[in-house]
Amino acid sequence: MDKIPKIKVRHIVTFIIVLAVLIVAVINCLNNESFWTLSFGGCLTLIVAIYVSYFLVQQKTDERSKKEVLIKLISTIQSTVTDEKACIVNRKEDTLYLTMVKRRLSNYLNVLEKYGP
Repeated sequence: MDKIPKIKVRHIVTFIIVLAVLIVAVINCLNNESFWTLSFGGCLTLIVAIYVSYFLVQQKTDERSKKEVLIKLISTIQSTVTDEKACIVNRKEDTLYLTMVKRRLSNYLNVLEKYGP
C-alpha cells in the first residue's frame, strides 16, 4: 500500500477546512440578517489564520524532523567508522565484518546523498 503524498494530504485538509468554514458562513448567512456586514471579514480572517498556523508551521516541522533524521544518520555513520573492530583485522570473521560495515556505510551515504541538503 502506497503512502498518500504530503501534498495531496495538505490539499485534502485545506479543502475540508475551507468547506467547513464556508458551511458555517452559509448557515450564519441564512440565520443572521447582518451577516455580510460583520461576519465576512471574520470568516476571511479565520481562513488566513488557519492557513498560516497549519501550513507554515507544518512546513517548518517537516524541515526540523528531516534534519533530526539526518543528524541521527550521521551519528550512526560516525559510530560505525570509529568502531574498534573496524581498525584491527586479524581473522576471516573480521574481514566479513568489515565487508558488512562497508556495505552499511555505503547504504547510509546513499541515503544522505539522496535526502541530504
